Amino acid sequence: MRAAGYSRATRVSIRKERDRILRIIGSSVNLDRRLRVADIGTGAGLTAIQLALRGHEVTAVDNSPEMLDRARENASMAGADIEFILGDAQGPPLKKGSFDLVVSRNTVWNLTDPAGAYSAWKKLLLPGGSIVVIDGNYYLDLYDEDYRRRSRYMEMTKHGMNDGLHAETNVDHVDFNIIRNIARELPMSRARRPAWDVSAFMGIGMTDIRVRSLDSQPYSVLTRNGLTELPSNFVISAKSPSGDVSPLEDATSYPIIDTGDVLGIHGYADAFEKNIMLVLKAMSDEKRMRMISALMAGRLNVSQLAEVSGCSQSLTSHNLRFLKDAGVVEAEKSGKETLYRLSDRQCIRHIVEMCEVIRDKKK
Repeated sequence: MRAAGYSRATRVSIRKERDRILRIIGSSVNLDRRLRVADIGTGAGLTAIQLALRGHEVTAVDNSPEMLDRARENASMAGADIEFILGDAQGPPLKKGSFDLVVSRNTVWNLTDPAGAYSAWKKLLLPGGSIVVIDGNYYLDLYDEDYRRRSRYMEMTKHGMNDGLHAETNVDHVDFNIIRNIARELPMSRARRPAWDVSAFMGIGMTDIRVRSLDSQPYSVLTRNGLTELPSNFVISAKSPSGDVSPLEDATSYPIIDTGDVLGIHGYADAFEKNIMLVLKAMSDEKRMRMISALMAGRLNVSQLAEVSGCSQSLTSHNLRFLKDAGVVEAEKSGKETLYRLSDRQCIRHIVEMCEVIRDKKK
């Protein structure tokens, strides 16, 4: 229905945006080495073309034969070598464990099973590979009053990504009310993103989850967890664990340190420039250890850590203060949101390994 107009928008974007998409992806993934890339929901080929022109080996998937025809045409015009494959974005017909990077732009919002799609995409990755999703809260205004106010605000200030581009390139004379009616039945139209995506990635064991708003003007709403940013457009990235098991697949996989082991571990820890006894005390509590284990996967906010540890948010905040005082975690701002990360992930791993060595010696 939208192939011709979407193709024209792609050519406009290639001309106007140039390396913008590469900069967005490159903020999460090192594009200086040649990667095997799967572009899922390629549409008319914008992302695939830019990555291929950068020298990457790109396979692009879409479920619309007409869109793929347009994508091939655009790739040929741009001189980009891409393998195009007809297939479902929620179960792409690609070899598992074959890609360094799975990228998707403006696709997830219109999937009927986005959680299943993320799970399928993870299976395509090599160990340590990344998923990068560029997407938005495109029809959240249908169900969310806070976001509806945001939409009115953005309309008044005329800020947004590619403002007016749909109308400018709508050569098919598509009635966008039809698309809005379709969107009413889609699960992502009801979800506040990228918070939903963060939870979905955590649920499938992805690590090092990072989020960035692409809006020129931020917009936040007050929730029971504090201020929450509701971006129109965002990028979220996550990594597949290098090993077989992600810390978030088993949030208690790291042992709680027995107080009887503390003196033994202390003998191994002189090299650390920390108050090692405070660190060990922090790791001897089950709830805090669950939080530390989850933070091995990347940055998280208070509500996410509360869910992982099974604590109230007030107790989680108390535990975070304890961990901060011990030098185990640090807080950082991401827009209006406060995220927490491990101060020295490698140090924590070493301490856990020492604990395991001592326990093995006891057997």
